[in-house]
Formats: sequence, C-alpha cells, structure tokens
Amino acid sequence: MRSPQWLYFLSFFLLPVLWVFWGWGVFDSATVEVLPRESIRYAYLPSVGDYGKVADKQKEVRTLLLRQGILPGEDITLIERDPRTTPVAQRVARAGVVIGKEVRTAPPLLEGQLPPRQAVVVKVRAHPVVAYGKTYKALLDYLQAHGMSLRLPVVETLHDSTLSIEMALPS
Repeated sequence: MRSPQWLYFLSFFLLPVLWVFWGWGVFDSATVEVLPRESIRYAYLPSVGDYGKVADKQKEVRTLLLRQGILPGEDITLIERDPRTTPVAQRVARAGVVIGKEVRTAPPLLEGQLPPRQAVVVKVRAHPVVAYGKTYKALLDYLQAHGMSLRLPVVETLHDSTLSIEMALPS
C-alpha cells in the first residue's frame, strides 16, 4: 500500500518550513506598552544612508570601545529621520552601544544620553528579518489608534533576539 503523496509533502517540506518560520518568530505578535524608561548613556558613531548598514557601524563602535579598554553594553540605535519620507542617502541614525554612567570615551567616538522618559515601547522576539516590520507596524498602528504621530528619534535595542523600539511621549 502506498502512502499518499501529500504525506511526503507534509513531512519533508511543509513541516520543516513551518518549523523555520516558528523559530524566526513569524507567528509571534509584538507587544505595545507605555512605560517609564530610565536614562541611558551610549557611545556612538553617526550613520548616514541605508538603515540596514547600522549594524556595521555598531561593530565599529564595539571595536573602538574594546581598544579603549571599555566593556560595551547592548547595541542601541537612534533613528533620526523617518524612512517613509526620507530618501536613503539622507537618512541619519546614531549607531551605538550602551556604556556606563562614569565611562569616558575618546574620539572618534561620540557620547549621547537619553533622559528618563515616558515612552511607547514595542517588543517582539523574532529574527531581525521579520522583527523590524512587526514592531514598526505595531507602533504605527498604536499611534494611529491614539491620534498621535511618529516622534523622532525612535530608539531601537536588540537583546537576546528581542527587538525593542521606543518612542518618547511628549512631556
């Protein structure tokens, strides 16, 4: 007796594809909360152009910090221009790494600080290929539902496969 071909299709194609999608977080939803956020100090380099290249600048920041004997924290990105309305060549971000309050860096690194703030925080645990789309869609949906518009900079952090984006609320 022969097994139906759909069983082979299910076993050797569909289930593995679904397993990969599940592992990437394709089926996970983003969470949206309004939370108080603490002050954050970071070392950074400016990144101009494609936001997809920010990770390269962050690697450069990490390398420079280690050369200066400074232990880098988690990656942080401040998106300063809206990619929906800004041509790629004019997009600006701060590609950085969180540092301690007492740490002092040397050039070419720059330092920045986010003050304590109330923010809309959107998180999703997923592969970056899907995480950015899910988080920004959830943020924009939340803003539209509450009659608000996007305020820049938007802060992005990636920690343990969880992308977190936050937008400060007006004081």
